[in-house]
Amino acid sequence: MNVDWARLCVLVALVCCVGLAVAAGSSIATSSTVPAANDSDPVVHLDPAEYDDDGDYDSLQAWFIDDLEDRLQRSSAAIAAGTIDDARVPLDETYVERVDQYETLVAETGAAGELDEADPLSEAQAGGPETPLETRSDDLEPADVVDAFEQTRVEQLALIEAVDSYDDTETAYEQAIDDGNEAGALEHARELDTLAADVDVATERLAEHRSVIDALAAVDGPALAESLADRPQSIQERQETIREAQFAPTTLTATADADSVGPTETVTITGTLETASEPAESWTEIDSLPLEINGESQSVAVDDGTFTVSYQPDPLSPTVDEIPVQYRPAPGIPHQKTETTVPVAVDAAPATLSLDADTDHGYQPSSLPDDDLESGVAYGERIGLSGTLTAKNRSVDGAPVTLTIGDTTLGTLETESGTLEGDIVLPASVPAGEHELIATVDGTDRAITSASATHDLTVRESETALYSEAVRTDDGDLAVAGTLTTLEGTPVPGQPVAVTLEGTPVGTIWTDAGGQFSETLSPGSVAVDQQVTVSYDGTNTNLNEIAVTTSVTDGQLPTLVAGVDGWPRLAVVLAGALAVLGAAGSGIWYSSSSVRRRFRSRFGVGRKSKSQFGSSAGAATHSTDEGHSGETSLAQSTLSSTVEAAEPDSGSGPAPTSSTKSDDLLEQADDRLSSGRTNEAVELAYAAVRLQLHTTVAGETAQSLTHWEFYERYTGPQTDDLELLTSLYERAAFGPATVTVETAEEALLTAQALLKLTDDKPVDLDALDGLVIET
Repeated sequence: MNVDWARLCVLVALVCCVGLAVAAGSSIATSSTVPAANDSDPVVHLDPAEYDDDGDYDSLQAWFIDDLEDRLQRSSAAIAAGTIDDARVPLDETYVERVDQYETLVAETGAAGELDEADPLSEAQAGGPETPLETRSDDLEPADVVDAFEQTRVEQLALIEAVDSYDDTETAYEQAIDDGNEAGALEHARELDTLAADVDVATERLAEHRSVIDALAAVDGPALAESLADRPQSIQERQETIREAQFAPTTLTATADADSVGPTETVTITGTLETASEPAESWTEIDSLPLEINGESQSVAVDDGTFTVSYQPDPLSPTVDEIPVQYRPAPGIPHQKTETTVPVAVDAAPATLSLDADTDHGYQPSSLPDDDLESGVAYGERIGLSGTLTAKNRSVDGAPVTLTIGDTTLGTLETESGTLEGDIVLPASVPAGEHELIATVDGTDRAITSASATHDLTVRESETALYSEAVRTDDGDLAVAGTLTTLEGTPVPGQPVAVTLEGTPVGTIWTDAGGQFSETLSPGSVAVDQQVTVSYDGTNTNLNEIAVTTSVTDGQLPTLVAGVDGWPRLAVVLAGALAVLGAAGSGIWYSSSSVRRRFRSRFGVGRKSKSQFGSSAGAATHSTDEGHSGETSLAQSTLSSTVEAAEPDSGSGPAPTSSTKSDDLLEQADDRLSSGRTNEAVELAYAAVRLQLHTTVAGETAQSLTHWEFYERYTGPQTDDLELLTSLYERAAFGPATVTVETAEEALLTAQALLKLTDDKPVDLDALDGLVIET
């Protein structure tokens, strides 16, 4: 991996003691133990080689998130309890180090960690309506989460200082009251007013940053955005009492030169602010008044309490019969707030909305020939939108524009200086066919009328891929798990899959945010080798219907197992001919035979009959191709299971040739690509080439060479092709992300070219014994 391990030699706090849920067998060695009373943490060293799987990263990220959240919660609790010195301790330099270490993991994985599925995906998880893709929490940028942790510390320390200063100043204020020092009490009251404003600002900023943190699934305590509500609210309530006791009451009067106004017109408002018992010289420190006119903040020049202001309603301001004018003194000014109304009506102006939609930049599978490409947009693709919103030729800024197709809301975009521009993602809930995309601006109670615009849109049907496994549990129940994706591997969340046992319906399971589903059903009697069919009917969606039938097995569902026994780099031993993938109890299918044919035609790989593959070598644990989170990769399980299956029985005929076995592996790679499992496709393609070309590398140690060592010692032709395939294999086997369809296609085409280099020759099983393919 291309990891800056100098940065990732992290100090992890009490990993073992706080119960870090690293997968079974992963090794974390603490260098020392620290007494429980010590707030500092023991030094924990991480072996970079042990963290080469996404599951490791997920666990480590979750631990960092939990540790940072715990520090913020402890600090918040101390603030609420009034123990300010204790509130600073959890936010010390260790917190800063944790954020730096967490940022390193985010940079390596490209993700901030698992996001909270309950919001806004709770309905989809529970089988409710699908949430539009662009509104989900998984759109959260990883850099935003890192920044949120950094800025939360900054703002929380600012809040701590403001609260600490307020408490000290309030004590001095109360002492001045007790001493009868009116001038001193007023001065302290003004200081408190400024500090209360600082508390309010810091609290608002904290709420913004903490709402980002609360979106993380690892944050399982009370919402950070709510944890500080009581103390700031208490300060504001106390300060309001102090204002009423110490600050001068005020009176505001105002008139206007018109009785109505719209967003393309102006009205002049003249007014006076008076105080009941304030010396005239106090106005010398006030040169402007902070006013709110119909909800819009303005700073208005004032001369001895008199002001004049020109007002043009914002197009999104409310329509009213009388314009409200409010005076909100700046922090520290010894005035009480006041308000009045001006007899001027705000009228709505007609709005005009235009809309254009671009689907040309949507994803088109490059694996299909050009003449198979279709126009329009499909599930998961982005629609580029542009348009304008005006009110009597005035550009309307900040207006929410809602995008819908039929009863499905796709999302909301906001205008900027009257321009509408952005992308929305097509959800599954829009059926394939011709539709009208509708953009709407709601003018209810606003200074513009409602407006709408439409654009014709073609929605294409998407091919789907379905993978499922079924086992009989120890309790005799039926455990089912699997994944529903598009052919390109895009997860399909919030959709129902039906489960039948021997033709009898036994339940419905809903896919989660990653398109995965798992549930234990109780249909009654469950027997090994019974047929379980998992199906998705695609009703009222733009996705193809699909079904897959598997046999019930005993044991555990591999897809439900988190982690493996240890995290060293794994090896695959090849020692014979290929055994068929098709392990008992698992199945995979995809919805369009025509797409399968086009994939195979492009790669020059034909469909073989089942008898040509041989028989199953037993159950294999499958990777879901979301990184490398399964127990082992599908390529590894398939290849390692070939050792015994490849041994020919006496009288079974001639040994299969290496080219035949390589073709079989390439066929499996083609199948993985067709079902969207791109990482597995690349690994199997490399295995096919390595099996075919192993005899071209001299030396008895050729079998155990790593992928790059094999490349360096290879002396045959087309070394550039082997170098390319080796680099693609490394990316698929060890990289943190799933490779693209285009990358997998390139790997298969390169492998196809390399396999033509050698003639078919009988395979030497003894020579193959010990051949290492790293995965």
